[in-house]
Amino acid sequence: MGMSAKMYVDDKVYNIYRLQYGFHQEINTNGTAATHPLGGLFDIELDSPKDPHLYAWGASNYQMKHVKLVFSQITKATRSRTIELYDTLCIGHHDYFSNGSKDPMRSVLKLSPAIIMQDGKIMFEKNWKVTDLSRQNVEPTPLPVTREDDEPQLVRYFITDVSGNELEEYEAGDKIVLQIETENRIGDMLCVNLNDKTHDFKYNGMILENDTIQNYTINSNLEQIELEVIDQQN
Repeated sequence: MGMSAKMYVDDKVYNIYRLQYGFHQEINTNGTAATHPLGGLFDIELDSPKDPHLYAWGASNYQMKHVKLVFSQITKATRSRTIELYDTLCIGHHDYFSNGSKDPMRSVLKLSPAIIMQDGKIMFEKNWKVTDLSRQNVEPTPLPVTREDDEPQLVRYFITDVSGNELEEYEAGDKIVLQIETENRIGDMLCVNLNDKTHDFKYNGMILENDTIQNYTINSNLEQIELEVIDQQN
């Protein structure tokens, strides 16, 4: 169904809307690598924070932080994935405003970590690192322990008409409501894929690309998303 992602830095938590990172190598005329791997930079889009915490980090050319990125499935089918960034510089911070969007203010950070660790295994290190994980025998930083009853989960999702009657089928022109029941997920984001091969859908007047609602923020234990069923466009 989807997954959520959060960034933990210092004592603060941020919802992640988009994230991109990777490496590349220059090549010679034979097509083999001519340089050491380059990159390892993280572009992360978040809600624009009201406090100056991230702004101060982006304005500093020496402030290094430990960052944790946690990717969790909406259901419990698979384990979460954790990427930890050590000795991380914030080398870019830009804010964007869009009047027509649900969340008009967004921040995009560009992070440059010296060490990248995924689920306890070091993926990459740069020679300017300060932290020596081999000496510290570092394990992945644990998330706060929660009781089973407090664990976030997707209870179920189903489609109804606008009167709340559950539907098995619908036709082009119908107004339907996607009902999503969750527990302990308020503030999280999810991507909802309706995966219908015979119909497309409109949400807030816009046709959903690939039948998917992107980055939907959960505000209650029962979310009701009204959609319009239309004929398949492709």
